[in-house]
Amino acid sequence: MSKCYCQFTPVKDKSQCYCQFTPVKDMSKCYCQFTPVKDMSKCYCQFTPVKDKSKCYCQFTPVKDKSKRYCQFTLVKDKSKCYCQFTPVKDKSKCYCQFTPVKDKSKCYCQFTPVKDKSKCYCQFTPVKDKSKCYCQFTPVKDKSKCYCQFTPVNDKSKCYCQITPVKDKSKCYCQFTPVKDKSNVTYCQFTPVKDKSNWYCQFTPVKDKSKRYCQFTPVKDKSKCYCQFTPVKDKSKCYCQFTPVKDKSKCYCQFTPVKDKSKCYCQFTPVKDKSKCYCQFTPVKDKSKCYCQFTPVKDKSKMLLSIHTSEG
Repeated sequence: MSKCYCQFTPVKDKSQCYCQFTPVKDMSKCYCQFTPVKDMSKCYCQFTPVKDKSKCYCQFTPVKDKSKRYCQFTLVKDKSKCYCQFTPVKDKSKCYCQFTPVKDKSKCYCQFTPVKDKSKCYCQFTPVKDKSKCYCQFTPVKDKSKCYCQFTPVNDKSKCYCQITPVKDKSKCYCQFTPVKDKSNVTYCQFTPVKDKSNWYCQFTPVKDKSKRYCQFTPVKDKSKCYCQFTPVKDKSKCYCQFTPVKDKSKCYCQFTPVKDKSKCYCQFTPVKDKSKCYCQFTPVKDKSKCYCQFTPVKDKSKMLLSIHTSEG
């Protein structure tokens, strides 16, 4: 595990740090993210190592057979074409695809950290031909030759900022999160709610024609079973699935969909002033008045854990 690091923030003590989807030997320090599971032996870490494993839940789907383990989404039969989501590994037999296996590794690059040796780096989302238009997901880098796209390069770099940290030199940056001054392609932000909606933009790619806007990933033919990830919409004909369409629409909520019962809700990132319209995703908080949701409310608050940059309490 000496070569394994956390998804977001590197830590000084590597012995307590685990890769996002890497199974770890010591589960006592492991917390998963989304789905609670009864059998902790089938649960793997994502973000924060914790002391109390009784409060540990899997991010997506626990698996019985580790040899057939899913990395986030898709299990593949031909492991020779499939690579780990974040950390490159020496033993490809233990590595599975996140999204799509690729044939030509020369066109595939890491999601986060630019690397010198591209032979050890594999695609997460979209390989690109023109590296001059491609930059790292989080940290802008000086040497563009070592930096590759996570999602989609944009033509007009002047209107774009890096995912988390705004940078002074916009010529080296591409859009993902930060709102920009040009409101011609307005939609809505993923994380931070803002007072002035004219400054709200999409997480991935802003679109001019809102009627053609897709929620995060895949457009589907049968829109009756599909809901938006981010912005709730009145017209379902304009709404596309992020992950899985659902049968019971009454139990389906958009990412920031308002809900009536706030008692079962935990905060995700930024609390907002209007507490009547939200449900939370990640962090349980003492003050429910400041808690708003991202995905799904939970019934048992005692089984909901701290995540990301918080501590138990």
